[in-house]
Amino acid sequence: MGRLTIPQYVKVYCEGEELVNGSYAEAGSQLTFTVETVNGQAGQLYINGTAVDSAAAYTVPEGVNLVITVKYPNLKGEVTIPEGVTVYKNGALLTSGSYAAEGDRLTFELAEKYKDGKLFINGVEFDVSRIYTVPADTDVVITVSILAFNYGDANADGKLTAQDASIILQKTLDNSFVMPCENK
Repeated sequence: MGRLTIPQYVKVYCEGEELVNGSYAEAGSQLTFTVETVNGQAGQLYINGTAVDSAAAYTVPEGVNLVITVKYPNLKGEVTIPEGVTVYKNGALLTSGSYAAEGDRLTFELAEKYKDGKLFINGVEFDVSRIYTVPADTDVVITVSILAFNYGDANADGKLTAQDASIILQKTLDNSFVMPCENK
């Protein structure tokens, strides 16, 4: 049984019944698709990164989740969302590979493991608590990073050595001593 990720502009059917994002499909079942035309453009359907014919039935393989995307080659506004980030467009949940138009408002939630991380939109740091308004003719690439800290690296040189141990010992003996990592 595979879990389906279904983007905006795609409808997925299994034996005549429409499936929704997050649905599951049994291995061996046949899926059919309807891909909407956007701004006069037909979209290319992809399943797990491989182009497929949207007019043909697709057989669900054993034990594989299916990430369905659609690409519109000349349409701007595609939103790429990494794992750990939830994006809402004008209040509705948005999936990676969906599109946002000029003026759409995007809001964000970070997964617990990224709570102390930084959100970037098209390479520029963005405050996750703010609303992002999509500009004209721009794809939206969202990334998130977490700050890595090497515990025990008292001199902040990226390595754990005897020198770190001596700095920590000095801090233990003299609490007023300022370790190099405290200045970063």
